[in-house]
Amino acid sequence: MVSIALLGTGCDRVFGIAPLSGTWRDASGPPVGAQCPALGGTPRFEPVTFEAIPQACYNYSASAVAGRAVASCVRDSRLTIEEGPVEGPLEEASITPTVLDANLDRPGLSPEGDHLVVRQFTPDVNRFSWFVRDGNGWRAEADIVDTTNFLTSVGVPSRGPEHRIIAADQLGFRELRLTDPTWTEVRSQSWEDLGVGFGNQLNLSPDGLRMTFVTQQAVMYADRESLEVPFVTARTIESVSSMLGVFLVEDCERIYFSGLEAIQFRYLADP
Repeated sequence: MVSIALLGTGCDRVFGIAPLSGTWRDASGPPVGAQCPALGGTPRFEPVTFEAIPQACYNYSASAVAGRAVASCVRDSRLTIEEGPVEGPLEEASITPTVLDANLDRPGLSPEGDHLVVRQFTPDVNRFSWFVRDGNGWRAEADIVDTTNFLTSVGVPSRGPEHRIIAADQLGFRELRLTDPTWTEVRSQSWEDLGVGFGNQLNLSPDGLRMTFVTQQAVMYADRESLEVPFVTARTIESVSSMLGVFLVEDCERIYFSGLEAIQFRYLADP
């Protein structure tokens, strides 16, 4: 039996969840003028939470280019990685693991939609691998991190051709760059650099200049001027709470997170 503690998320009594039907600002695209804050700012989101996908899933990420999304889900009491159209129904993805008898979770879809981070784990293995789209399924291409440390996480990558990605554990985090076909370290940082004690699921924006992640207390946001410099002090994204990862779209127009038996989102607040 698989159980997921959807800690820190709320129900309609707490967040005022609104159904999607008849409540979108514009179902065909973001509100006019939506954009991320200037360097050093922190995005603010509307207080109303919308339900995007009524499935027991988490670690949602999406590709606007491909119009596809992925998430970890629970189906028939087992963990699955599922995919489908953005904000549409998710179905189990066809993924060929490289670890015998491994469970699969924590997917991270590349901005182009053609590559996927997947965690393969057993009681003795915690391996994050890089999969490539192969027809209607996914095929392993390279390993990113192979460890027995189960506090390790790897987030959503930035766009290619030299994708960036963040691998983290209890000691700090490392920024890696894809130099096809291997991942090499660009820099390593301590949690003190971000002003937090520990973080999980550090997701990069497509340009690699913004990062969101979760702590035990909050959802955090950090940014930087260029890929040549490290991230510094992170700030709290107020009113959004999720222990199971968040996904911020490229223009910050909406932020996705896991709710009770659903993927939910909030719109960026007007300046």
